[in-house]
Amino acid sequence: MFVHGAFCGAWVWQEHFLPFFAERGCPAYAVSLRGHGTSEGYATLRDASLADYIEDVRSTAAELEQEHGRAPVLVGHSMGGMVVQRVIEAYDTRELMQHKRAAAMVLMSSVPPGGLLGTSWHMMLKDPWLFWQMGAIQAFGAGAATVDGVHRAMFTGDAPVELTAAYLSRLQEESMRVQFDLSTAPSPVSTNGKAIPTLVIGAEEDNFVPAWMAQTTARHYTAPCHILPREGHAMMLSHKWPDAAGVLAGWLAEQGLCPQE
Repeated sequence: MFVHGAFCGAWVWQEHFLPFFAERGCPAYAVSLRGHGTSEGYATLRDASLADYIEDVRSTAAELEQEHGRAPVLVGHSMGGMVVQRVIEAYDTRELMQHKRAAAMVLMSSVPPGGLLGTSWHMMLKDPWLFWQMGAIQAFGAGAATVDGVHRAMFTGDAPVELTAAYLSRLQEESMRVQFDLSTAPSPVSTNGKAIPTLVIGAEEDNFVPAWMAQTTARHYTAPCHILPREGHAMMLSHKWPDAAGVLAGWLAEQGLCPQE
Protein backbone atom coordinates (compact mmCIF):
# COMPACT_ATOMS: atom_id res chain seq x y z
CA MET A 1 0.00 0.00 0.00
CA PHE A 2 1.62 3.22 -1.23
CA VAL A 3 1.18 6.59 0.49
CA HIS A 4 2.00 9.76 -1.43
CA GLY A 5 3.75 12.91 -0.29
CA ALA A 6 2.64 16.55 -0.14
CA PHE A 7 1.07 18.46 -3.04
CA CYS A 8 0.06 15.33 -4.97
CA GLY A 9 -2.06 12.17 -4.74
CA ALA A 10 -2.21 8.45 -5.51
CA TRP A 11 -1.52 9.25 -9.16
CA VAL A 12 2.24 9.43 -8.47
CA TRP A 13 2.20 5.66 -7.91
CA GLN A 14 -0.24 4.84 -10.69
CA GLU A 15 2.19 5.97 -13.39
CA HIS A 16 4.75 3.20 -12.92
CA PHE A 17 4.82 1.47 -9.54
CA LEU A 18 1.33 0.00 -9.36
CA PRO A 19 1.53 -1.75 -12.75
CA PHE A 20 5.14 -2.80 -12.07
CA PHE A 21 4.26 -4.62 -8.86
CA ALA A 22 0.97 -5.97 -10.19
CA GLU A 23 2.84 -7.58 -13.07
CA ARG A 24 5.14 -9.25 -10.53
CA GLY A 25 2.17 -10.81 -8.78
CA CYS A 26 2.06 -8.35 -5.89
CA PRO A 27 -1.39 -6.76 -5.34
CA ALA A 28 -0.54 -3.04 -5.23
CA TYR A 29 -2.71 -0.17 -4.03
CA ALA A 30 -2.25 3.56 -3.53
CA VAL A 31 -4.33 5.80 -1.31
CA SER A 32 -5.10 9.48 -1.88
CA LEU A 33 -5.21 11.14 1.52
CA ARG A 34 -8.28 13.26 2.21
CA GLY A 35 -8.38 16.36 0.04
CA HIS A 36 -5.92 14.87 -2.45
CA GLY A 37 -6.44 13.37 -5.87
CA THR A 38 -10.02 12.15 -6.21
CA SER A 39 -10.62 11.74 -2.46
CA GLU A 40 -13.25 13.78 -0.66
CA GLY A 41 -12.34 16.66 1.62
CA TYR A 42 -10.64 19.14 -0.70
CA ALA A 43 -12.81 22.04 0.53
CA THR A 44 -11.52 21.51 4.09
CA LEU A 45 -7.98 20.46 3.17
CA ARG A 46 -6.30 23.36 4.97
CA ASP A 47 -7.83 22.17 8.25
CA ALA A 48 -6.78 18.52 7.83
CA SER A 49 -4.36 17.33 10.51
CA LEU A 50 -1.62 14.75 10.61
CA ALA A 51 -3.97 12.67 12.75
CA ASP A 52 -6.52 12.78 9.92
CA TYR A 53 -3.97 11.46 7.43
CA ILE A 54 -2.97 8.74 9.89
CA GLU A 55 -6.62 7.67 10.14
CA ASP A 56 -6.90 7.59 6.33
CA VAL A 57 -3.98 5.17 6.13
CA ARG A 58 -5.08 3.06 9.10
CA SER A 59 -8.59 2.60 7.74
CA THR A 60 -7.41 1.76 4.24
CA ALA A 61 -4.80 -0.67 5.57
CA ALA A 62 -7.50 -2.37 7.67
CA GLU A 63 -9.69 -2.77 4.58
CA LEU A 64 -6.82 -4.33 2.63
CA GLU A 65 -5.98 -6.66 5.51
CA GLN A 66 -9.59 -7.83 5.64
CA GLU A 67 -9.78 -8.23 1.86
CA HIS A 68 -6.53 -10.17 1.44
CA GLY A 69 -6.33 -11.93 4.78
CA ARG A 70 -2.88 -10.53 5.54
CA ALA A 71 -1.35 -7.26 6.63
CA PRO A 72 -0.10 -4.91 3.90
CA VAL A 73 3.39 -3.51 3.41
CA LEU A 74 3.17 0.24 4.04
CA VAL A 75 5.30 2.34 1.67
CA GLY A 76 5.47 6.08 2.29
CA HIS A 77 7.16 8.78 0.22
CA SER A 78 8.22 12.17 1.63
CA MET A 79 5.34 13.43 3.82
CA GLY A 80 3.69 10.04 3.33
CA GLY A 81 6.72 8.48 4.95
CA MET A 82 6.05 10.38 8.16
CA VAL A 83 2.38 9.37 8.03
CA VAL A 84 3.45 5.72 7.71
CA GLN A 85 5.88 6.07 10.63
CA ARG A 86 3.10 7.47 12.82
CA VAL A 87 0.73 4.69 11.77
CA ILE A 88 3.30 2.04 12.67
CA GLU A 89 4.04 3.66 16.03
CA ALA A 90 0.33 3.70 16.89
CA TYR A 91 -0.10 -0.04 16.40
CA ASP A 92 0.20 -2.56 19.19
CA THR A 93 3.78 -3.88 19.22
CA ARG A 94 2.73 -7.46 19.89
CA GLU A 95 0.38 -7.42 16.91
CA LEU A 96 3.16 -6.15 14.66
CA MET A 97 5.52 -8.87 15.84
CA GLN A 98 2.80 -11.38 14.95
CA HIS A 99 2.72 -9.90 11.41
CA LYS A 100 -0.61 -8.18 11.97
CA ARG A 101 -1.63 -4.67 10.86
CA ALA A 102 1.55 -4.10 8.81
CA ALA A 103 3.92 -6.65 7.27
CA ALA A 104 6.74 -4.15 6.69
CA MET A 105 7.54 -0.45 6.47
CA VAL A 106 9.34 1.23 3.56
CA LEU A 107 10.35 4.89 3.73
CA MET A 108 11.25 6.54 0.40
CA SER A 109 12.81 10.01 0.58
CA SER A 110 10.81 10.27 3.77
CA VAL A 111 10.45 13.10 6.24
CA PRO A 112 12.73 11.89 9.06
CA PRO A 113 11.46 10.82 12.50
CA GLY A 114 12.17 14.24 13.97
CA GLY A 115 9.78 15.99 11.57
CA LEU A 116 9.86 18.51 8.74
CA LEU A 117 11.94 21.23 10.36
CA GLY A 118 15.28 19.72 9.42
CA THR A 119 14.36 19.23 5.76
CA SER A 120 12.98 22.79 5.58
CA TRP A 121 16.21 24.27 6.93
CA HIS A 122 18.24 22.14 4.53
CA MET A 123 16.31 23.36 1.50
CA MET A 124 16.26 26.97 2.68
CA LEU A 125 20.04 27.03 3.09
CA LYS A 126 20.92 24.98 0.01
CA ASP A 127 18.40 26.44 -2.45
CA PRO A 128 16.42 29.44 -1.12
CA TRP A 129 14.74 30.01 -4.48
CA LEU A 130 13.43 26.45 -4.50
CA PHE A 131 12.16 26.96 -0.94
CA TRP A 132 10.27 30.04 -2.14
CA GLN A 133 8.78 28.08 -5.05
CA MET A 134 7.35 25.47 -2.72
CA GLY A 135 5.84 28.23 -0.61
CA ALA A 136 4.29 29.76 -3.73
CA ILE A 137 2.59 26.47 -4.60
CA GLN A 138 1.19 26.28 -1.09
CA ALA A 139 -0.09 29.84 -1.11
CA PHE A 140 -1.28 30.24 -4.70
CA GLY A 141 -1.49 26.79 -6.26
CA ALA A 142 0.57 25.04 -8.93
CA GLY A 143 0.07 27.97 -11.33
CA ALA A 144 2.43 30.08 -9.20
CA ALA A 145 5.37 27.73 -9.72
CA THR A 146 7.72 27.62 -12.70
CA VAL A 147 8.64 24.50 -14.65
CA ASP A 148 12.28 25.03 -13.70
CA GLY A 149 11.47 25.30 -10.00
CA VAL A 150 9.34 22.17 -9.91
CA HIS A 151 11.91 20.34 -12.01
CA ARG A 152 14.61 21.11 -9.45
CA ALA A 153 12.30 20.01 -6.68
CA MET A 154 11.30 16.70 -8.21
CA PHE A 155 14.06 15.51 -10.53
CA THR A 156 17.76 15.68 -11.36
CA GLY A 157 19.24 17.91 -14.01
CA ASP A 158 19.52 15.09 -16.54
CA ALA A 159 15.81 14.26 -16.37
CA PRO A 160 13.69 15.38 -19.34
CA VAL A 161 11.96 18.69 -18.62
CA GLU A 162 8.92 17.25 -20.38
CA LEU A 163 8.37 15.12 -17.29
CA THR A 164 7.91 18.20 -15.13
CA ALA A 165 5.66 19.94 -17.65
CA ALA A 166 3.40 16.89 -17.67
CA TYR A 167 3.09 16.73 -13.88
CA LEU A 168 3.04 20.42 -12.98
CA SER A 169 -0.68 20.89 -13.58
CA ARG A 170 -1.47 17.92 -11.32
CA LEU A 171 0.18 19.43 -8.24
CA GLN A 172 -2.08 20.93 -5.60
CA GLU A 173 -1.98 22.83 -2.33
CA GLU A 174 -1.27 21.06 0.93
CA SER A 175 -2.78 21.32 4.39
CA MET A 176 -1.22 24.16 6.34
CA ARG A 177 -2.09 22.40 9.58
CA VAL A 178 -0.29 19.22 8.54
CA GLN A 179 2.83 21.18 7.67
CA PHE A 180 2.70 22.72 11.14
CA ASP A 181 2.19 19.26 12.67
CA LEU A 182 5.16 17.91 10.74
CA SER A 183 7.35 20.80 11.84
CA THR A 184 6.54 20.48 15.53
CA ALA A 185 5.98 16.73 15.87
CA PRO A 186 8.29 15.08 18.40
CA SER A 187 10.43 12.17 17.31
CA PRO A 188 8.54 8.87 17.55
CA VAL A 189 9.89 6.07 19.69
CA SER A 190 11.68 3.44 17.65
CA THR A 191 10.24 0.28 19.22
CA ASN A 192 7.60 -0.47 16.61
CA GLY A 193 9.82 0.51 13.71
CA LYS A 194 12.15 -2.28 14.80
CA ALA A 195 9.34 -4.79 15.30
CA ILE A 196 8.81 -5.30 11.57
CA PRO A 197 11.11 -5.37 8.53
CA THR A 198 11.96 -1.80 7.55
CA LEU A 199 13.75 -0.37 4.52
CA VAL A 200 14.86 3.20 3.86
CA ILE A 201 15.45 4.40 0.29
CA GLY A 202 17.08 7.78 -0.33
CA ALA A 203 18.33 9.69 -3.36
CA GLU A 204 21.81 11.08 -3.94
CA GLU A 205 20.57 14.39 -5.41
CA ASP A 206 17.41 14.91 -3.35
CA ASN A 207 16.92 18.63 -2.63
CA PHE A 208 14.31 17.93 0.06
CA VAL A 209 15.63 14.92 1.95
CA PRO A 210 19.41 14.66 1.44
CA ALA A 211 21.08 11.26 1.47
CA TRP A 212 22.60 11.82 4.93
CA MET A 213 19.13 12.44 6.33
CA ALA A 214 17.84 9.17 4.86
CA GLN A 215 20.81 7.41 6.44
CA THR A 216 19.96 9.00 9.81
CA THR A 217 16.40 7.70 9.52
CA ALA A 218 17.74 4.22 8.76
CA ARG A 219 19.94 4.31 11.86
CA HIS A 220 16.94 5.40 13.92
CA TYR A 221 15.10 2.23 12.92
CA THR A 222 18.21 0.00 12.66
CA ALA A 223 17.18 -0.58 9.05
CA PRO A 224 19.08 -1.05 5.79
CA CYS A 225 19.42 2.08 3.66
CA HIS A 226 19.78 2.20 -0.11
CA ILE A 227 20.82 5.52 -1.69
CA LEU A 228 19.94 5.74 -5.38
CA PRO A 229 22.79 7.35 -7.34
CA ARG A 230 22.04 10.40 -9.50
CA GLU A 231 18.40 10.38 -8.44
CA GLY A 232 16.11 13.12 -7.12
CA HIS A 233 13.16 13.38 -4.78
CA ALA A 234 10.35 12.08 -7.01
CA MET A 235 12.03 8.74 -7.63
CA MET A 236 8.77 7.00 -8.55
CA LEU A 237 8.15 9.41 -11.45
CA SER A 238 11.64 9.98 -12.83
CA HIS A 239 13.01 8.47 -16.02
CA LYS A 240 15.07 6.19 -13.77
CA TRP A 241 12.06 4.93 -11.79
CA PRO A 242 12.90 1.23 -12.52
CA ASP A 243 15.94 1.61 -10.25
CA ALA A 244 13.82 2.53 -7.22
CA ALA A 245 11.18 -0.05 -8.08
CA GLY A 246 13.85 -2.71 -8.48
CA VAL A 247 15.40 -1.96 -5.08
CA LEU A 248 12.00 -2.17 -3.42
CA ALA A 249 10.99 -5.35 -5.27
CA GLY A 250 14.29 -7.06 -4.47
CA TRP A 251 14.04 -6.26 -0.79
CA LEU A 252 10.42 -7.41 -0.61
CA ALA A 253 11.40 -10.67 -2.28
CA GLU A 254 14.14 -11.17 0.31
CA GLN A 255 11.53 -10.72 3.05
CA GLY A 256 9.22 -13.22 1.38
CA LEU A 257 6.66 -10.46 0.74
CA CYS A 258 6.80 -10.40 -3.06
CA PRO A 259 7.54 -13.13 -5.61
CA GLN A 260 11.02 -13.30 -7.11
CA GLU A 261 11.16 -12.00 -10.67
